[in-house]
Amino acid sequence: MKHSNTQQLSANSVQQAPAMPAIDATVALSNCRWELFAQHVAAGYPKGEAYAAAGYTGLSSEVERVNSSRLAAMPPVQARICALRDAGAARAVVSIASRMQWLDTVVHVDMTDVTRVVRCVCPSCWPDMVYAEAVARYLASPDTVPPPDVDAPRPGCPGGPHMRIDTTPTDEWSGATRASFRGARYRPDGSIEVLMEDRQTAADQLNKLQAAYVSRSENITAHVTLDPSKPNPWSGATLSPEQVLERVRKSRGVVAVIEQQPAASDATP
Repeated sequence: MKHSNTQQLSANSVQQAPAMPAIDATVALSNCRWELFAQHVAAGYPKGEAYAAAGYTGLSSEVERVNSSRLAAMPPVQARICALRDAGAARAVVSIASRMQWLDTVVHVDMTDVTRVVRCVCPSCWPDMVYAEAVARYLASPDTVPPPDVDAPRPGCPGGPHMRIDTTPTDEWSGATRASFRGARYRPDGSIEVLMEDRQTAADQLNKLQAAYVSRSENITAHVTLDPSKPNPWSGATLSPEQVLERVRKSRGVVAVIEQQPAASDATP
């Protein structure tokens, strides 16, 4: 009986802690100051500055530091900060990906969608007399002589030019061509100039985002101890970058060693 009472007492003394409600960090906090604080911290502001930006002003630096740390450690605020940072990182990835996609579109755009070279007639192609003679030849031999095509240059026409550049209407462009379109303007002669994105610049930017090549530079700081009894090797004439680098290496004790091969002996074995 005593053993059963002990078991009953132990069972009653163990109570389950109430389950914490789930925190939905994807929505703004109900406390506007907490939300503003979380946004500033997620944006990279120090906690003290974020605390003041949230409206908690007029405090000493020590009180501001302690209170901001406590607020940042609160589960709802902490979860909201993490959610905002994750969302910002996702937006950055999407932004870079969309930028790379647009640059790739510019690089591979088909410029024949914008302008095309077409054949055209000149004023000397089909004067009335020439056209009448061509019609007469066709009527005389319709099976062997084609009819005159007044929309095409006349063979053997001494005039010209017989080619021109036409601009394709924008409603006939593909989506890639429209993405590369910057605008249009009139030239002094009345023709239209179509402005497109520079494909070479787009290719360079795309290569950099793809880490196809990396530009590196090296900064060297030299601390040189000079002997007052000897002339200053750094003064006087202007030194070239190669001479400066050589003197820096010498000051560090770096000496170029040239391996010398032993001279071949002329004596026969």
